[in-house]
Amino acid sequence: MPISYANVMGISYTDVMGIFSAVASNTYLHTFRLDVMANLFDFRSCAEKALEVLSSNYTLTNIVFYDCKALQAEQFLPIRDRNIFFKNQQRFAAVKAIPADLLSSEPPKKKMKLEEGDATK
Repeated sequence: MPISYANVMGISYTDVMGIFSAVASNTYLHTFRLDVMANLFDFRSCAEKALEVLSSNYTLTNIVFYDCKALQAEQFLPIRDRNIFFKNQQRFAAVKAIPADLLSSEPPKKKMKLEEGDATK
């Protein structure tokens, strides 16, 4: 299970968003933690924007964005819960395709069994 951990001090808002964009596009990463000193930007607004960016990722099951200065953490619970739910639904991952000739034909009709007494009525 791939894990990434970054501890970055004195990073700008655009750099943090660049990191989250890269993480969102990675389909192999399951756990990610980013620790920052949010001197140069507002941690809450950055976390809200990161939530929007990370919503396109369906593989992350553990995400933590931590501000070391203010001792605030964002765990992106809606994304984590959604991704864990989809991971648990993997039993439907392999689905066979319907052949094209079956799609164009009519569905099979049910044959009715007639009893001897019904034919004369």
